[in-house]
Amino acid sequence: VLLLISFTQLIAKSLSEHVSALTASMNQSWQMVFQPIIGISGSFITGSATMSNLLFAGSLSTVALAQQPLFAALLHTGSAIGNAISLQNITMVKSVIPDNILESRVLKFNLPVVLLYAVLVILSVLIFMR
Repeated sequence: VLLLISFTQLIAKSLSEHVSALTASMNQSWQMVFQPIIGISGSFITGSATMSNLLFAGSLSTVALAQQPLFAALLHTGSAIGNAISLQNITMVKSVIPDNILESRVLKFNLPVVLLYAVLVILSVLIFMR
């Protein structure tokens, strides 16, 4: 955990600046669509929803103050579901399961579930906001 926090602190500022610049150029609907995707990618990179949230929390600074709770919820939701495709998590689970399953097989099984969940979250938020 200490190494993950160190890793996150090393790349958080520059990565957060790039994500903030990218989201600032989008309209609000696209920003909402992008937040869960950011969370999923952060969990995939770091292997942890918590570290993903720490990594990309700075990107919420470009969002209007009234919208920050919604955008934070979208980021956290994406981070949570991103754990299903995190290679670190897949490797940890494989270490305690006696079967010899390839990481790619687990990824192929989990990726459609992650994409479906992300689409459902995005659609529900877009419906809620209209």
